[in-house]
Amino acid sequence: MTPQEHLQANWAALLRQDRIPPQFHKNTGVYYVRGYARPTVVEDGCITLEFNKAIYKEHVEKLETRREVEKLFEYILGKPYRLKCTLAHD
Repeated sequence: MTPQEHLQANWAALLRQDRIPPQFHKNTGVYYVRGYARPTVVEDGCITLEFNKAIYKEHVEKLETRREVEKLFEYILGKPYRLKCTLAHD
């Protein structure tokens, strides 16, 4: 299974509250990723997330927030990934 297939197949389970360490529970970026994003591409050490609203995408793209989300993915997936955010087209 490719990293992209693994992430897409396990997206809901990977972001369950009980799988997320307590230090991430109050992070709004993590909340927005859990509720308003879906993975679209995983390649070259980068996860591309597609958001359904610009406000959530813009918040997660802020440097500090993006780093926290990247730390969460590293914790869950076992290796570091950079994060790229896109906006879904209606």
